[in-house]
Amino acid sequence: MIPPPADANDATPLGVARVVSRGFYKLQHALHEFGIDAESLACTDLGASVGGFSQCLLACGARRVVAVDTAKGILDYAVRRDDRVCVLERTNALHVEPDERVNLVVMDLGWTPQRLALPAAAKWLDEDGRIVSLIKPHYESGEHLTGEKQSEKIVQETVDAVAALGFVCLGLTRSPIAGSRRKGKIAGVGTGNVEWLGLFEGVQAGDAAQPG
Repeated sequence: MIPPPADANDATPLGVARVVSRGFYKLQHALHEFGIDAESLACTDLGASVGGFSQCLLACGARRVVAVDTAKGILDYAVRRDDRVCVLERTNALHVEPDERVNLVVMDLGWTPQRLALPAAAKWLDEDGRIVSLIKPHYESGEHLTGEKQSEKIVQETVDAVAALGFVCLGLTRSPIAGSRRKGKIAGVGTGNVEWLGLFEGVQAGDAAQPG
């Protein structure tokens, strides 16, 4: 089981020389809370950006990470140079057709709602695969910023909505770090948006209901 970071400002969690983004800490927290051991897993990181999620998986011993992002050249060199990483740049996570299956998909797809993101992730999963997704209530609701109580309500509504598509939520945990407006703020402090991470049981490709 992965220990949670003692502090979001810890510069060298899990022995890495330099953390490339705050996403590292968010995923580390989720892996710990959900009891996921990434050792030897094949993984896909959708919306990899600079590579915080990917770097966390590598630090936890993943044997392979496919890093997918629409941008080009944004993945940090510290992640890109790792032989275990396959980089798919200029690639839309919602439309890519995978040529392999993985044990775990992690994703932060920004403005994309979960009802679209989860079916895209499911295409990558093997028979027992799972998904860890960063849920941003302010994007699910279309509002710029939501309060804590409203945030929790929107997250539950999101979970209920994707259940209709065949996805089972196995766990939810609040991110230890808030989203942007002010970088580096811990969730619940300052004006950053509260975010959540969800663990979902994968639906096999072709089995999910089509999102409306």
